[in-house]
This record gives sequence, structure tokens and C-alpha cells, in this order.
Amino acid sequence: MTYTLSMNKRIGSVDAFRALAIIKMLLCHFVLYLSADREPNSWIVLSLCGPYASFGAQFFTFTVGLSFYFSDKKHWADGRSHGFKHHMRRAGLIFLIGIIFSILAWSFDGALDWDILTLIAFSIFVLALVRKLPSSFILLLAVSVILAAPFLRGIADFDSYWRHETFEYAARWDGLHDLVGFLVTGYFPVFPWLFFPLSGYLVARGIFEESGRGTIWARGLFVLGLVLVVLGPLLQLLGNSANFNLRGSFYPLSTFRLLASIGLCLLVFVCFHFVFDIRGRHVPQYFESMSRSSLTLYLAHHFLILWPLWIIGALDEDVAKYFQKSMEPYLALLLGLAFLLLWIPISKAWKARGYRFGAEWALKYLT
Repeated sequence: MTYTLSMNKRIGSVDAFRALAIIKMLLCHFVLYLSADREPNSWIVLSLCGPYASFGAQFFTFTVGLSFYFSDKKHWADGRSHGFKHHMRRAGLIFLIGIIFSILAWSFDGALDWDILTLIAFSIFVLALVRKLPSSFILLLAVSVILAAPFLRGIADFDSYWRHETFEYAARWDGLHDLVGFLVTGYFPVFPWLFFPLSGYLVARGIFEESGRGTIWARGLFVLGLVLVVLGPLLQLLGNSANFNLRGSFYPLSTFRLLASIGLCLLVFVCFHFVFDIRGRHVPQYFESMSRSSLTLYLAHHFLILWPLWIIGALDEDVAKYFQKSMEPYLALLLGLAFLLLWIPISKAWKARGYRFGAEWALKYLT
């Protein structure tokens, strides 16, 4: 069975995949920001934020490449030539949103912490430059990003960019220091995180190009995903030879986590492709709504969690007093689940109004 791509309808597999990414990230953040330091070994903390569970950000950035493929198709259709300008405007605006978001969520000192939004913006810029190049070149670029990352971390002395007492990235508003942070040592640096958007774009190109070989590509990617999911943990057992940081850290993203994460991306997305694209199963409206509003949800849930913590802490003369230790993990998880339940009526009402005034609406309006 084959799948015919249409630019006039949403891609079910992408909506389902993006919704899963934002749900996982949202639940992880509720637990991480509200209770991670209170009970760091809790099964809830480990199951949502532990070495084998933190894949929300990887899924989210992988989706950038998937979405870019369809956006590029749409904006170059029918002979239109404004696609590149559209991508550049979108990248610039998301980068600006990322900086403003970091200031509003983490204070002015966090403006150059290099959150995931600045990575996404740069990824769109790179994808716009390489989108017409052969897949083999893009694959080589993606692999080069993985291989270069650990060596660049060693050259830059990764640990010197982080505060050891709190293990937080320390921006300095120093041109070279912050450029290195953006590329190598920040929270979501280009090396190795650019790998995920590049991979997502390659997967979309392989599966959805009109070559009649999409199903063959999908099956091959599924097998590759299985291999990588097994290979990642096996590499972890080999230790930390050659400075490849195979022990499972998220900051910086270890090679083992990266391989296991991309394997999981391939497995889940291919399964969603067969269910929602090939077999034509309908994506529930709730998940489609979460996909349409993923950026808005990403921004909103940070403010909802963090602003009360900062305000209550400031009243006690210690802004960070309650960060990561304000409640038990199960209560934080329940709050996250309550937020997801609350989204059901909100999504229905917002859909009826065309999702106006959300972050996605603003991006579309301005780009």
C-alpha cells in the first residue's frame, strides 16, 4: 500500500508525533521544575526525566525537520519563489521569540542560555540552505555534527561553561563565550542537536517523495530504529572512551542518548506513518489541536509553572527557593495531567475560533 502526499490536508503522522513530543516534554517539565530536587530518585522523576525517558526535546527537534519538509513543499508550489524568504523570516522570528522567552521565563541573565527555540530557529536557517542538496550530502552533514560534538566539547572545556554548584549553564554576555555556548556548550547547542532536525528532514524526504518507494524507505527506517535503540544502551556499557561521553547525560547530550533517541524517533514516527497515513486512521482532535498549538503550549506551560515559583520565592526573599523542590513528585505529575485535561475544553473552544492569537497564528501572520 502506498501513500499519496497532499498539500491540502494535514499529515496525520506528523500531528500525532508532535503531540506526543509536547505531552512528554510538558509532563517532564512539571515534575522537573516542581520536584526533581526534592526526590531525585523517585520513580516518577526517573520515568519522566531519567536517562531512558528524556526524549521529548529530541522528538520536538526531530519534528522541526519533518515540518520543514512540508512547509518547503507548500511555499515552493505552483511556481512561487518566496519560499526561502519565508524560511528566513520564520527562523529570525523564532530566534527572537526564543530570546524573549528566556528572559521572561528565566530572567535577563537567562537570555543567552540557548534554549531549544534558538536551536530550532538556527535549524530552520540551515535546512533552508541545504534543502535542495542531495540527501547523501545532508546525511554526511548530520553524521559530521554527531562526530564533531564530543571533540568540540573537549576543545572548549565544556565543564568550565557551567556552574558546578547548581550545574547550570553560565552565560556571560561575552561575544566569544556566548558564541561557543550557542554552538557547543549551552543547553541546546548546535553540536550535536542540529542532528535531529536534519534527520527529520531526511526521513520526510525519503518517505514522502513521489518516487513510489516511500513504504520501502519506511520499513528500512523502522529496522534502523530498532538497531539504534539497542546500540545506544550497548555503547553506554562500553564506558567513556575517546571522550565520547557515553554514560547517558542530557547536558551535554551523550552519544548513547542521541543514538537511542533517534532510533526511538524512527520507530515511533514510522509506526504513526503506517497507522495515520497509510491506513488512514483519524488523528484525535485533541492531539491535532496540541500539534497545531505546540509552540503556544511550550511557552505557556513554562510561564504557568515558573512564574508562581519565582513570585512566591521572592516573597520569601529567595527567588529560587521553591524551584525543583516545591512539592512531591506525584503532586507535580497530577498537576501536569490536570493541565492536559484542561486543554480539552480549551482546544475545542480555540479551534472554533481558528486558533487565533496563539504563537503559531502570530508566526503565520508575520511570515
